[in-house]
Amino acid sequence: MGVIVETNELTKAYRGRYAVQRVNLTVREGSVFGLLGPNGAGKTTLLKLLLGLLHPTSGQVRLFGEPWSRAHLARVGALIETPALYGHLTGRENLEVHRRLLNLPKARIDEVLHIVGLADVDERKRASQYSLGMKQRLGIAIALLNRPRLLILDEPTNGLDPIGMREMRVLIRSLADQGITVVLSSHILSEVAQVVEDVAILSQGMIRYQGPLADLVTQGKGKDLEDVFVEYVQDRQSEADSGKGR
Repeated sequence: MGVIVETNELTKAYRGRYAVQRVNLTVREGSVFGLLGPNGAGKTTLLKLLLGLLHPTSGQVRLFGEPWSRAHLARVGALIETPALYGHLTGRENLEVHRRLLNLPKARIDEVLHIVGLADVDERKRASQYSLGMKQRLGIAIALLNRPRLLILDEPTNGLDPIGMREMRVLIRSLADQGITVVLSSHILSEVAQVVEDVAILSQGMIRYQGPLADLVTQGKGKDLEDVFVEYVQDRQSEADSGKGR
């Protein structure tokens, strides 16, 4: 299994403050990869760097085994933060706007609506009337229009109720079963643990742990998974605080 995302010493700084610092990330093709960290850890910044929405201060990004280029985005789908939807349009009409921009066949709209479980929604219903979970699903449908090999999701379960979270997990697993590599960020380890294979824990803009989720569980030596996650984050915070005192 090859590597679909790789970064080398990836760094992003704003006025001398590091949002992401010397990140070396490796994502295996065909996997579901969880990028974990508390709010403000740098997760969204890192995902934007992978997508070219931000330019790195230093370091490199490689996608599909090649140095990053805009041409790679034709094989990437993404939902960063909240879906950018036209509230006055229906779900199908929102998809139609993007379909035309991408010059794709009309049949693709029905395909993605079926994939995300929105095929039976009243077609007269405007996106502004959708529940939060439905809006997230529509955002993912838009991201899937171009048949991506890599799908990047930023906090896809954020704000969802338990039923919505479960439905999102089922959807993510189904995408992985179709051969799509999924990278998703979250600050809730227990939620992500039910769907990912590999994880990276980000704290203070730096990778604190990276590897198979199973290894993280083993290192926990019987501890609750959330406790293990908190220990990694707190260790990094302690290192940062001690560095400030020097």
